[in-house]
Amino acid sequence: MSTRSVALRVLQIAVLAFIYAGAARLGLRMDAVSGFATLVWPPSGVAVAALLLFGPRLWPGVALGAFLANVLTGAPPLVAAAIACGNTLEAVVGARLFRGSAVSYRSLTRLTDAVRFILVVAVLSTTVSATIGVAALSASGLAPWAEFIGTWRAWWIGDLIGILVVAPLVLVWAQKTARPLPRRLLTVEAAGAVAAVSLASAFVFGGDPPSPLPLIGQPYLVFPPLLWAALRFGSVGAVSGTFVVSAIAVAGTAFGHGPFAADVLHEGLLRLQVFMSTVAITMLLLGAAMSERT
Repeated sequence: MSTRSVALRVLQIAVLAFIYAGAARLGLRMDAVSGFATLVWPPSGVAVAALLLFGPRLWPGVALGAFLANVLTGAPPLVAAAIACGNTLEAVVGARLFRGSAVSYRSLTRLTDAVRFILVVAVLSTTVSATIGVAALSASGLAPWAEFIGTWRAWWIGDLIGILVVAPLVLVWAQKTARPLPRRLLTVEAAGAVAAVSLASAFVFGGDPPSPLPLIGQPYLVFPPLLWAALRFGSVGAVSGTFVVSAIAVAGTAFGHGPFAADVLHEGLLRLQVFMSTVAITMLLLGAAMSERT
């Protein structure tokens, strides 16, 4: 391997570690259960996407980023190292299993690959990180064993949502062939779809429900513009719309707005994430089906 190749790999690892640690610090601010199990964990999606796009050789970036994030949060070095091992194994296992079973593992534009991604990466590999991380917290006394199930659930859901929302966004936009044609009319329609998704999300999650509309299930008002984005723009529209809705929903719930707001933040986020997992899975499958059909 040439010196230039080594330098490039080191740079990629450093960049991945920096992005992972920054995203992790953001997630850990969201009222993490036991201080470390958060319901908002975007780094899981970042790690999986990076390993799928650039190969498993970047795993040290995941390990370093996870270790730094947990040490800065207050975890003892040994506990931080154990948690980092779980985070790294999650990404490596998920990427390895998915790369071996999917035809178009980088773009998620085939329905069968989208199903495999949900089952193998989002559902299965996340159990690795949750189990190792929570076991490390409990063994060190940072989390009581009596709350193992609740802490594990919060950890698993956070990783699940991070992978479902963030990884598809990176994978789809990394593929030039997955983007819609830059025709003027199509660009205007795309801007309209983004505006509709944003406005619907802001209406639902940006304030208290207006009195005339308390009984019509306001969270589901985000589905019509999401369907528009997915049906017209396939995977790129579906995953982009899901990301916009998720970002606005998490921000609104964190500030005490919207239908899922609660006195205790992690309780509100738990309600929100159950809803968002439904949105993310539905849109990922629909977008992949439309892209494959096209």
